[in-house]
Amino acid sequence: MKRISIAVVALLGALTSGCALLNPPSVPGQEQEQAHDQEPGPSYAGTWTRQGESARVFDVTDDGRTVHGELRGAADHGFTSYTFDLARKAGKLQGKARFELADMTGKTFETAWEAKVDGTTILVKAEVLDIDPESGEIASRATDDQTYALEPAEAAVYTPPPMPAMDMSQFVAVMPTYKHLLADDLAVGQWVEMEMDAMGNKSVTRTAVVADAGDAWVIELDNQMNQKDLLLAVFVDKDTGVAKKAFVGNRGKEGKPKDVPPPPEGQAGEEPSFTEEEVTVPAGTFAARRYDMNAGGSTVSTWVGQEGTEAEGVLLKTVTPQGTDELKEMGHTSFDAKGRGFEARRLVYTSGNEMHMALEPRPHLNQLMLQTRMSGVSMKLLAQGDDATPQFDYPR
Repeated sequence: MKRISIAVVALLGALTSGCALLNPPSVPGQEQEQAHDQEPGPSYAGTWTRQGESARVFDVTDDGRTVHGELRGAADHGFTSYTFDLARKAGKLQGKARFELADMTGKTFETAWEAKVDGTTILVKAEVLDIDPESGEIASRATDDQTYALEPAEAAVYTPPPMPAMDMSQFVAVMPTYKHLLADDLAVGQWVEMEMDAMGNKSVTRTAVVADAGDAWVIELDNQMNQKDLLLAVFVDKDTGVAKKAFVGNRGKEGKPKDVPPPPEGQAGEEPSFTEEEVTVPAGTFAARRYDMNAGGSTVSTWVGQEGTEAEGVLLKTVTPQGTDELKEMGHTSFDAKGRGFEARRLVYTSGNEMHMALEPRPHLNQLMLQTRMSGVSMKLLAQGDDATPQFDYPR
């Protein structure tokens, strides 16, 4: 009989905390096996190399319940396949190995294994078989002590799942009125881009008249909440400036309706009441319109230069609970918006705020404030044009 010694390695596995095998029914007088016989432990996944002359390397996975191993290059060692599955019990690893010899195809052999782990060393009591090469029958079984070196697998790096996409359209706000945009020469195609710089953080908002809906202008606002492709379209009443309806959506995609807030009481297209009086500020004495408005329970008063005077439309003075700001200097300057030149008033205030207010020509969409600087925040007209078209889909 030709003797063939088969030593199947007990590759080790660790059961994760909380996992347990099902217990058999209790038998009177016999203690039932408890689930805590399987103690949790570290993972033994990686490679296990048998020490000695006949080195074999096993690739091992550990799913927290079963340790499964496969012989690397099984054919080079005379096997068609060579695998094992082990579980932890009473401080040891116990299980079965199964293999098929290359010259005995179709016949699988099974052996029992027991092993202990000491650091990176595995001490194995492996069952060895004597197999008759002609009949394929097992002549005898024996136990062989073997040593294996463990090289643990690298710990898997946890990659958190991607955050669910947030619908940013819910944060796009619709104003109740856009009357401030209704210039006398408003026309389809007009657009302006305003750049805001808040302590070095710059953003650009594009406002464009994209359609005429009969009694309303369709105005699109681009770059809401600094979202590049998120747009808002508002149907603005031509007479009152009140928002009639609105849609929100991404560039080139289909939009969806957006709720429109009702106009504040007394502001549905009505001009605020005012009184006429003279006001004296560091820049001089001017005929003005005084507006008194209630803001959060406090009164805010502003004085604006009257029509037909040198200070027409100029903010002359503001009084709030926080203090008073007055016009200190008024002069002339020029302003350039990407090749488009404007003549403007330069206005400087006691607070240090500065504004450049357009004279001729008048910018599109009533953007008369060509540039403002105040408290670390500045805004300016970046560009304007006449070729605006709708940028997303909605009923018009």
